[in-house]
Amino acid sequence: MKTYHHTSNSYIENSKLNIDWYDLFQMSDKSFKKYVKDLKKLIKDSWIEHNQPPVKTIPDDEIVRQMKRLTNLDCSLDLQTDQLTQETDCVVMRSPISAANGFFPNMGKMKDIQTKELTGYSLWDYFVEDENPETVFREIRRLIRNDGLYNFSQTILKATPNSKGLTTGEKWITDFTKNFDEDWVYWIQNFSGKSPRGQLNLNEKSFNKLLDKGLLTGANCEGGDLSKIDPELPIRVRLYKKGQKIFPKGFTCLSQGIVKMGVNFPPSISKTIYQHFTEDLKDQEKIIIYDPSSGYGGRLLGALSLCGDRRIHYIGTDPNPDHWIEDLEISRYEYLGKYFNSEIKRKHETTLEIFQLGSEVVHKEKNFKRYKGKIDFIFTSPPYFAAEGYSEDENQSFKKFPTYEEWRDGFLTQTLKTCVEYLKPNRWMCWNIADVSFGSRFYPLERDSVEIMKSLGMRYEHRWKMVLSGSVSKREISDRRVPSRKNYCCLRSSYRTYEPIFCFYKPE
Repeated sequence: MKTYHHTSNSYIENSKLNIDWYDLFQMSDKSFKKYVKDLKKLIKDSWIEHNQPPVKTIPDDEIVRQMKRLTNLDCSLDLQTDQLTQETDCVVMRSPISAANGFFPNMGKMKDIQTKELTGYSLWDYFVEDENPETVFREIRRLIRNDGLYNFSQTILKATPNSKGLTTGEKWITDFTKNFDEDWVYWIQNFSGKSPRGQLNLNEKSFNKLLDKGLLTGANCEGGDLSKIDPELPIRVRLYKKGQKIFPKGFTCLSQGIVKMGVNFPPSISKTIYQHFTEDLKDQEKIIIYDPSSGYGGRLLGALSLCGDRRIHYIGTDPNPDHWIEDLEISRYEYLGKYFNSEIKRKHETTLEIFQLGSEVVHKEKNFKRYKGKIDFIFTSPPYFAAEGYSEDENQSFKKFPTYEEWRDGFLTQTLKTCVEYLKPNRWMCWNIADVSFGSRFYPLERDSVEIMKSLGMRYEHRWKMVLSGSVSKREISDRRVPSRKNYCCLRSSYRTYEPIFCFYKPE
């Protein structure tokens, strides 16, 4: 039976192009150029002919396991204390759940917009439309061939077991060749900037000594060409275990390296938010919640998982035409809902209604109007102006409203106005949004959202910090030993980035 969700990358992973990473590393430049050309065609064919975009995925049995885990997960609100402020306001993801991603294979069409001109590219643009081929070649070389994300090999550090207690790159290479292990190979590369603390490096003198001893050859360098190493620049030593295929690890290089593809909203956090703000409503015949920007189904999955102890009716809006499945004549949200309800059986069954419209115009829709004054809770994460281009559809908010001022007045304000009008009195609304900047231009999405909500009569109660996965990178730590970015907190002595969730109450 044909499925309409993405569960496998078998076309790419089983291809003859999915070679050992070291074989790619050793290719001549001419062979590598041909490889990249062939790889681009392979990815295009995989996407178009087999509905397998080049992003990480999980099979059906794992999807079901994750859905069950989320449904059984205790998501009672458990705020953690920010050690910087001593305020207990941090919401932390309980369990990583990626089950919704496969139902939205069009995530790969999300543009990575970074420039002040508000332009950017998606994986679809690079591999299907063949945009900017020079960038694709350069980034595949940097990220995969030279392992720029450290997916395949590791740098030798003094503090790690791989250093064997040795203190210089010269000593380490000498020892390695004496105690040769055929499952491993070392390689060297130049690097710029400040050397990470404890890294085993080579200088010009040690490089030449190893060269004279025959301990450095083309086998240790990109393309088998030792001349690519400049001995006057710092040289790091890296260690690779043979037998690693380029994919599936290479998918991370594409989706988080070539582009910074947006991520789905964490379903466990959405369940936590929904559960907390509807706890007093569990005895209602139906709890109606509204998600003005349904995105890629992460919040919907959180709503679906509340089927154990309450009846949820989820309303979602999103104009993206790629969310429509022509063969089934339903949206991808409805497809996800049907899949969940067929696999997960609990006391109740979450229902949903989806409007393929922008949240700034949905108030004009006849069927939506019947919910006016009847919604029990609103929670969403709207577009951060133009930070992520979800599709080329002209109904996307940043397409309709190309300047921030137009977007703020035409999209943000009208969306919030609709939310307030449709929300019942004595009910809550949560709004996840963060400031963004492009080039030197800063956009105050947080401040504007709060001020607009206040002007509409909502009572601003508090702000929670939705802690993101991963720590703040070391390069972001300033001389004052604190991160240089705006939204960060400290949990268990580790700096973490967060996005605000603003919580509002609608009084009588």
